[in-house]
Amino acid sequence: GIHACLISGTEGTRLEFCARQPIDSLLRRKFGITGKQGWVSEGVGLYLTELLTGTHDTWFVRQTEYARDDKRAQKELWSEIRKPRADWFRIGRDIVHGGRGPEFAYMMSKDVNAMEAEDLILSYAAAAWLLEAHADLAPDLLHAIGSGETPFHEAIPAILGLDVQAMQDRVQAWLEER
Repeated sequence: GIHACLISGTEGTRLEFCARQPIDSLLRRKFGITGKQGWVSEGVGLYLTELLTGTHDTWFVRQTEYARDDKRAQKELWSEIRKPRADWFRIGRDIVHGGRGPEFAYMMSKDVNAMEAEDLILSYAAAAWLLEAHADLAPDLLHAIGSGETPFHEAIPAILGLDVQAMQDRVQAWLEER
């Protein structure tokens, strides 16, 4: 059938959403990736959208309404993420250096609705690393994760040849080089 979508906001936001929507549709239809695989859906979606539009303003992670011990730091991080032309790789390095980054095994287990700002940034970095460093293996990994037949912590070693912790270490080292 025909689907219609009304998009409000600035011209830039509308353009980015028009790029993001088909990417999300591709991830869902070809690989079975949905918001249940938050790190893949947000990370790959945002990374590919940025390649097309130069921006990354259409994410589905919400700023948490629940109190955290680091509420001020969270507000500052969300503010930094939302800045035009924000360098998310630099922000990712800052998160890693500050020891604020989640363990990938924890981050990768989250539905998009449970993700927080640090998860969003490191998902973006993990997806960029995957698509740049392992473009040949990325489709197989996306299929394995999206099918639901293989948990991510088994799919990553089976396809990439390294466990989740080793992937985290590689992504963090890769961030340092960017």
